[in-house]
Amino acid sequence: MRHDSNMRSGRATLRWALGAAALAAVFSAFSPFGPAASASPAIILAAEEDFAFVGSPFDQPQGEVANFSNPAAAGALHNVYATGKGPDGRNLFFSETIAPGNDVPVRGTQYLDAGNYPFACTLHPGMDGVLQVTEMGWRANRPALGVAVQTQRLSSVRRKGAIRITVSSSTGVQGGRVTLRLGQKALGVVRAITIPAGGRKAITARLSPQGNRFLEGKRSAAVSATTWVEFGQPSTSRKVLR
Repeated sequence: MRHDSNMRSGRATLRWALGAAALAAVFSAFSPFGPAASASPAIILAAEEDFAFVGSPFDQPQGEVANFSNPAAAGALHNVYATGKGPDGRNLFFSETIAPGNDVPVRGTQYLDAGNYPFACTLHPGMDGVLQVTEMGWRANRPALGVAVQTQRLSSVRRKGAIRITVSSSTGVQGGRVTLRLGQKALGVVRAITIPAGGRKAITARLSPQGNRFLEGKRSAAVSATTWVEFGQPSTSRKVLR
């Protein structure tokens, strides 16, 4: 008797669970909010036959790096490039161009706010899609590179052919850049700057020969230093040297 009772109880529990699952599926399908959004990174898939992306729009939470897959049967090279520009002046996100049978990350999608972002394959006009970033998750902080032009005498700058600057980063940076200018004239560029998160570094920025000539004979010079870092917001420091 106890065995039969347990079996009946188990069947009742199973019927309840199946009913609840079915009800949840119906509610999701007819909900004004639509079906539940994906909690995983988007997989942007190229079509096997046509020059197209399969399944657009592709959705993912904030903070995720999307993946681009070019199936082995595609028969062509493809890539993913956002049509919009980021604060660094380049595409908001992009992938490498890959042959069929390969997968690569779509760099930059981790920095996107919730919203819809059109993209395309740059090799095939008309091959486009949309990345839909949902309200779920939190976007990653964009790389930040700060700069300050140090106080120094202009005569010393001309004599040494260099300007002292200080760079810093709250997020950590690899491959950053600082461009020194006098008005619109380039004085010099510091490349390949790498700083850990919370780091600070003093740099002696060498002037180009032409940059040195721009400073000849001046009693004062309003020098600016502007940073660039991939996917990051530029930062500018100005100082009048005398």
